[in-house]
Amino acid sequence: MLFRQQLNPTEQKPKGPYSYGIQVGDAAFINGMVGIDLKSQALKSTEFKAQLIQTFENIEYVLSVSNLSLENIVSLTIYVKDMSNTKIINQVSALYLSAPYPTRSIIAVQDLGENIEVMVDVVAYDTRKCDAKRKILEDDCGGSGCQD
Repeated sequence: MLFRQQLNPTEQKPKGPYSYGIQVGDAAFINGMVGIDLKSQALKSTEFKAQLIQTFENIEYVLSVSNLSLENIVSLTIYVKDMSNTKIINQVSALYLSAPYPTRSIIAVQDLGENIEVMVDVVAYDTRKCDAKRKILEDDCGGSGCQD
């Protein structure tokens, strides 16, 4: 059986039969985050940029439940009501993400809910095991420790 860990912040549970995120092995999947305050479930703003910033804050918070960060993101799917916001998406993404940047798709949709302008799905990958293995393989002593 495949082990799945919910990535729900303890303060607020989703209002339906879903998780904010789920980790399966080294991969984490964050579902349709929007610009609401996760504690109050209230929309922070009706303005696109403010919603996108809150969305990234929410994603960062959900990832932290599994000791992951925005650096672990490998793919984003961004749903928008207005494709003219692509420049804002690039500006905000550059504040929260770093090179090498994750893959990204932007999809225009008709509706995301009342006053919601943007929604983001995320796939993240926990590289800690890979990084530890790489360090051992790069060790001149084969991971056994050098004796001078």
